[in-house]
Amino acid sequence: MIDAKRKAAIFLTIAFVLAVVTSILILSQIRAAQDSLGERTQVAVAATDIQTYTEITEDMIEWVEIPQVENLGSFVRDASEIEGTIAIVNMQRGDLLTSNVLRAGADIPEDHRIVWMNATSNVVMDQPVASGDTVDIIVTYDADEEFTTTRLFENVTVVQREEGGEGMSDIKVSMPLTDAERFIHHQNTADSIRILLANQVQQSGIEDEQEEAPEDEPVEEEQVEEEPEEEEEPEEEPEDEEEDDEDDEEDDENEDEDDE
Repeated sequence: MIDAKRKAAIFLTIAFVLAVVTSILILSQIRAAQDSLGERTQVAVAATDIQTYTEITEDMIEWVEIPQVENLGSFVRDASEIEGTIAIVNMQRGDLLTSNVLRAGADIPEDHRIVWMNATSNVVMDQPVASGDTVDIIVTYDADEEFTTTRLFENVTVVQREEGGEGMSDIKVSMPLTDAERFIHHQNTADSIRILLANQVQQSGIEDEQEEAPEDEPVEEEQVEEEPEEEEEPEEEPEDEEEDDEDDEEDDENEDEDDE
């Protein structure tokens, strides 16, 4: 009987300890869940219906708070992330804005078009190119059964860069419409197209020098001032001659008086 009571006491003690440990673990998990739910972050949602290829402005979005979770990388959490972007899908009011439904809008001149340059067997990029760089395009084609290599375009602006397959990158450039037609023709018919990264440091230095260089000032023709001609002063008769004449007349008169 005593052994049975002892075994029961030991069993109850062990059960009590396990219950306490289990309670502590459950309470810690509940507290962690409450803490995670307590941390909230603001994300952007559509404040109105947005059509495809519409530029996103601040009045089109509103900010709502959601619980902090691990996978928030694709959500828009800062106003700077939507500057200069457009929607690539139709969105309804209340839809969350993510990086998958937005892309940067291209600021190009009105007469320009964006042309896609995908790296292929005949299109080779000699160096990695990023958005904002300028490139020169060298084309090799067959002209009258003779290969001709020429620089087709220079200082072409890259507006976007995308990662392609097999570790290769594709770029999009801005060109006037007539140049875009010529490039697309060579892209389909040329034997080889090389994309060369331009030296932007040197180009910017040249532009700065041109801006700093003063414009040639027009040379002012020296006006030769004509000196006024000196008027010839009338020659004055010398007074000495008049005095001599008077002396001669007096001598003559004296002689006449002596003769008399």
